[in-house]
Amino acid sequence: MANWHYEQNGQPAGPVSDDGLRRLAAVGAVTPTTRIWAEGMGHWQQAGIVLPALFGVPPSLPTHAVPTPAAYVSPMSGAYGRSVMIEDQMVKAILVTLFCCMPFGIVAIIKASEANNKAAMGDEMGAHAANAEASKWIKYSML
Repeated sequence: MANWHYEQNGQPAGPVSDDGLRRLAAVGAVTPTTRIWAEGMGHWQQAGIVLPALFGVPPSLPTHAVPTPAAYVSPMSGAYGRSVMIEDQMVKAILVTLFCCMPFGIVAIIKASEANNKAAMGDEMGAHAANAEASKWIKYSML
């Protein structure tokens, strides 16, 4: 049980017991910014720092190093974290749809989308097959 001294209007006051300090805090005479001192303390400090629980503030948590999480691998990155690289035909398919033959262009867009999805899932053979189909429909649209 400490005998606390506190500042009141810039002047030292006290000593008061722990219970006395709690009562002063309850009526607002001691606030978190009020400077307090007790024997054994090096210097006057703010009450909110020395006794945070007195004001309903939990003591600050200790700081420690947070471990770095493992690298994120997207579930869409394919088998074993790798994806298939193919030439993206989507832009070409959209352009031929707008400026050439719309029905064939729509088929080219669908095939280009299938190729991109299969590549993202790691289906190399399916991606190359769908990419070849998209390329074929782009050529048909330009004729």
